[in-house]
Amino acid sequence: MYCYSLKMAKGGGQYEVPCEDSPISDGLVAIWPYELQLDEAIFQDLLNGLREWADSSAVKYRLYKLKIDYETNEHKF
Repeated sequence: MYCYSLKMAKGGGQYEVPCEDSPISDGLVAIWPYELQLDEAIFQDLLNGLREWADSSAVKYRLYKLKIDYETNEHKF
């Protein structure tokens, strides 16, 4: 498994988002932005940025909005 240094910046704030390759599926990256404990508006903006990054980079992901709640784009591949 590989860990990545996924960093995002907006409005003077920088965020290092925890993520790593997942053993669940070949090429799937698990991303855990919920661990940053951001306020809701920033969190939603971060989620949108992560989705855009994954789509433009052709990265399959599981984007964890909560510890047990995630969305995925696996169906696109």
